[in-house]
Amino acid sequence: MLDVNEIEVIHFERMFFGMKNFDLAVIKKDFTTFTRINSIPIENAEEIKGYFNEIGIIYLESQASFKWDLILNQIKEDFDGWLE
Repeated sequence: MLDVNEIEVIHFERMFFGMKNFDLAVIKKDFTTFTRINSIPIENAEEIKGYFNEIGIIYLESQASFKWDLILNQIKEDFDGWLE
């Protein structure tokens, strides 16, 4: 179970016309861990986005899936540089 208080940002992946499903990457505030939820029916996307808007969590979209373990390792190595 995910605690919304631990979420920094949500990333919708594989979001493009014609897809039946998308993935969701949940990046936690510690910037070292994430949770991926795969194959969510596209019909649920707007409802999920609305929920995150309501509770004030930022979300992003992309057509590609990211390698979050590598990205988060880079952030962890130089957090101040990443913020710039």
